[in-house]
Amino acid sequence: MRPYERILAGLGMKTRSFLLLTLRRRAYRRALSTLPRINGPALILGSSPTAVKPVSYRPDWFVVSINGSQLVGESFGIPVPDLTVMRDGITIPSLHSDTVWAALKGKRTKHLVSSIASQRDRGIGAKLASYGYHADGVTEVDRHTRGAIIAEMTGRYQVSITNRESLSNGIYAALLACKLGANPVVMAGFSFSQTGLFFGGTTHFNREHLSGDALACQAIVKRGLPIYTEDETFATESGLRLWPSKPA
Repeated sequence: MRPYERILAGLGMKTRSFLLLTLRRRAYRRALSTLPRINGPALILGSSPTAVKPVSYRPDWFVVSINGSQLVGESFGIPVPDLTVMRDGITIPSLHSDTVWAALKGKRTKHLVSSIASQRDRGIGAKLASYGYHADGVTEVDRHTRGAIIAEMTGRYQVSITNRESLSNGIYAALLACKLGANPVVMAGFSFSQTGLFFGGTTHFNREHLSGDALACQAIVKRGLPIYTEDETFATESGLRLWPSKPA
């Protein structure tokens, strides 16, 4: 895709997200209607190799995993997440997709929300059995609805086909939890500097979306959203407030 085509595509995506927040609010609500509501604290599981369980975590917290990060939850003693956020292209064979599905084989989630960027992403519910994975419920969210969630929560239309503005699924998952009613939202297992995945063995994956994530974190703090991080290093990197979970 040529540079000007990328710009036009990005503008179109932002326009559609804007319309969902204004003239098409009913369609926006309908797109999210099958997602579970969250009443209380939520724990967002990242895939950083040094993920640490918040000492204040309680079994009644709502747990959100991203891609294969429910293995982090298992290390915390949380066998099944309440919600799993899957990136777009997760059913298209690649090193990352294959690593995720290998990690998830034989496991389940209570609800799967799948990001839809193209027709190839649709119908993930029917494909799960072939990966040995099960979801009690499935919701597909297209990139325009995803962008509307981000814009509603941060005030920024960070929906793009480039990594300069777009968000990682980790930051998006925290914003989605806020949208669904969670308070507070505590992020564990996130880093802007560490490569590799908790569940990836010796395979190292570079961190992407760093500039977009940093902008979103600035907006989170400015807006006073109840999103915190358990990790002191990530608090410094992102500017997010540190969750006061350390023993006195």
